[in-house]
Amino acid sequence: MNVTGQQQEAIASEGNVLVMAGAGTGKTSTLVARVAERLSRAEGRVPADRILMVTFTEAAAEEMRSRLRERLEGLWALDPTLSDQVARLDLAAIGTLHGFCLRLLREHGVEVGLEPGVTVLDETESGRLARASWMRWVEAERSGEAGDVALRRWVEGGFDGDFAEASRAVRSIHRYAQTLADPEGWLEGQFELWRGAGLEAWRAWLEEALPDWAREWTERLSMLEDNPVATARAERLRSGVPGAGLGRGAWWDALAENPAEYPKGKKTSWGKPMEPFFEDVDFLRSLEPRNGVDPMAEDWESCRAWMPGLLEAVRGFGREFNAAKRGRGGLDFSDLEQRALDLLVRRPGAAAAWCREHFQMVVVDECQDVNAAQEAILEAVSGHGTGANRFLVGDVKQSIYRFRLAAPRLFQETAARWSRDGGEGRVIPLTGNFRSAESVLRFANLVCGRLMRPEVGGVGYGPEAALVFGDVAGREPLRSASDPAPRVEVHLRVTSQGAVGEDEVGDAALPAGGTHPGDGAPGIPSGSMPGLAPTTTAWEARLIAARLKELKECRAPVWDRRQGSMRPVQWGDMAVLLRGMTGRVRDFSAEFRAAGVPLAARQAGFFEAHAVQDLRALVQCLDNPLLDIPLATVLRSPMGCVWEPDAWATIRMARRGERDWWTLIQRFARDEEPEALRDCGEDVRTAASVARERLRLFLGRHERWRRMALRSGAAAALEAAVDETGYEAWAASLPDRGEALGNVRRFLDLARGFDAGARGGLYRFLAWLEEQELADTVEAASGDTQDAVRLLTVHRSKGLEFPVVVVAMLGARFQLTDLTRGRIVREERMGLCPLVQREDGRRYPSAAMWLARRRERRELLGEELRLLYVALTRAADRLLLFGTTTAKALE
Repeated sequence: MNVTGQQQEAIASEGNVLVMAGAGTGKTSTLVARVAERLSRAEGRVPADRILMVTFTEAAAEEMRSRLRERLEGLWALDPTLSDQVARLDLAAIGTLHGFCLRLLREHGVEVGLEPGVTVLDETESGRLARASWMRWVEAERSGEAGDVALRRWVEGGFDGDFAEASRAVRSIHRYAQTLADPEGWLEGQFELWRGAGLEAWRAWLEEALPDWAREWTERLSMLEDNPVATARAERLRSGVPGAGLGRGAWWDALAENPAEYPKGKKTSWGKPMEPFFEDVDFLRSLEPRNGVDPMAEDWESCRAWMPGLLEAVRGFGREFNAAKRGRGGLDFSDLEQRALDLLVRRPGAAAAWCREHFQMVVVDECQDVNAAQEAILEAVSGHGTGANRFLVGDVKQSIYRFRLAAPRLFQETAARWSRDGGEGRVIPLTGNFRSAESVLRFANLVCGRLMRPEVGGVGYGPEAALVFGDVAGREPLRSASDPAPRVEVHLRVTSQGAVGEDEVGDAALPAGGTHPGDGAPGIPSGSMPGLAPTTTAWEARLIAARLKELKECRAPVWDRRQGSMRPVQWGDMAVLLRGMTGRVRDFSAEFRAAGVPLAARQAGFFEAHAVQDLRALVQCLDNPLLDIPLATVLRSPMGCVWEPDAWATIRMARRGERDWWTLIQRFARDEEPEALRDCGEDVRTAASVARERLRLFLGRHERWRRMALRSGAAAALEAAVDETGYEAWAASLPDRGEALGNVRRFLDLARGFDAGARGGLYRFLAWLEEQELADTVEAASGDTQDAVRLLTVHRSKGLEFPVVVVAMLGARFQLTDLTRGRIVREERMGLCPLVQREDGRRYPSAAMWLARRRERRELLGEELRLLYVALTRAADRLLLFGTTTAKALE
């Protein structure tokens, strides 16, 4: 391995080391090289079975183990004394952090009352237990008069009686608490705030935040040139925020909007850009005490009437949920962390002492994504002082798992603490990029350097973070000086409509003459729904497919790292990255199929797939044939073959008096010539005859399949139905590269797995399918991916690289709706910040919620910028950016 100076420093440094590894800088190679060096050094050699290496996915852990073994075996060929180390490597603790916790609990769990055979519940089972536990707790509360009153008080007071939203809030708060090092302590701290200290905390937080608010708006208003109203407000803000009680009410009044300031014709051009500022001023002005009334105290008391009830519900649900999991003899992923903390921190005993003595080297990959509980576990098993032994690798610019409650702040705090003189360790940056062409890196540095700032999301992008073109000699064709190819392309589609949202349509209209999209009309994307204008997604998908097809047909050169030379691009070298896949996969699949470009997509919505709906309807029909919609679904599928609208009209016309379709088709199948059809024409009677024969065949099969399901299970009946009707052959004939066939086989596998667990009959299978759908853990099948463009989210692209990367839908709005819709905002420092809901029906944010929304918005924007960084840095040879905007936005 040829190493850079930065990498060599990371490999050789003693004690605690934190490596801030930018994208494509060889972090895994550096990590493996450091561990291999410690395992093979002549003096002070670390036994291979006394290292702890953790990451966040099994695939990443397996890659670390494989690369370490390969490296160690190579060294063994040069040094025979390493044979023992190679053998010991199988005993090393290399895996996910949850895997380490499970191993620890199985070996030492008796210290905290756990059985050695404890199992891990999957997300589906854990979710089912959580829902059942919540309902049991609610029923127990409602059984007593006092509990019922308390329950109704906080559900009505905080959630306007919306029990479903209240349920989601309780479970969300419980989930968050379980990521902390001391969940019960945090919950008790929230109780303390609402017992009396919270109002003063609100005031203190607001006073602390106002100077930052004023500085932010001073900067933003100063940018509104030729706007005297904005200039006047910026000057007043620049003078500073008056202290509380020093005439601040008058100061707010002067900042508020004054219609008299606008000359005729200037209200829109001057006032519109300032609307968010005036909204802030109006809210903050409303909090000022006036005429002996303290609005903030009133808001506090209003929330205080129900917030303790919510906290009691969180605590009660947690106890009920834990009892349910104990009853199943299992733990969920949060339990693994919390029970490990019991062993290592809260009730330290033999296990804690053993870990600190045993592990001589603790290595953590992707450490920017740890939460507080995980950080506490790693701290507990690591050495300190002269025995410091942690090696942390991460990049806060790639922390994109906020939805999993990762806490990048912990990474930043560790970096700040270790980088100080006399600190606990060393911080070493890796900036040499071995992935991307030099011009791609320059573009990424330019964009991220301008957008990433500490005040937005807490992450900066200074000179120390800029990526540097690495391996200059080995990648000479990719240097900007010798590279004539345009490496970065920006494709901007401009519409004449208003702002473009996630799923809003573009500006295309149907062509004259009534041709529908999909009919091959020039300029109209084929994936759009007939009769509707194409969506923004469909337009961009079509443009992207056309551009990628051009690159393939002109044999655009890409760098082959293994060959050390350029070669023509293949479909499998290309990837399209999206911020989110929901509602977009079908448009992309249709447009790429129409363009003749193979696409491999992780299909969201397995239960929405056509073939899955058919098979699920069959199970419903076998369980209860009186359900009209499932019955109709099956009959109109290849399993029933009654798909002509005329046939359905004929059946209904023949038996007008029947109410349910099951009875109707049975009687229709028995009657050779219904009286209602005797006077009809020959074509109607022929259609009736065909439908009758198909129904007779289906009814006979239905009876046989149902007996088979009762006797042998759902899988046996489904397999017979698919086999007898040729359903798999039909699915295989569709022009979707095998997606439908894959979904059929995946559904059959689900049925076999259910039956193997002896979980019950058809009704229980249907209930189990509902749980799987709710948990969204079943991935839809994708088509043949041997040589196809990959469509995936930015989240799933992390850790991957592609010669050609398209970043699409860059014009879509950020999703910030959760900040304005939720009745509770959870903020890391302030805790639970509620919406004020008055008895007269008024709703507005409390001071704490207003502050929390500002901070959370900043964090959300910061994560969006980090997602952009990840997306831009996946590209090795070419980076193509696609977006849709409006003409007005470009003015």
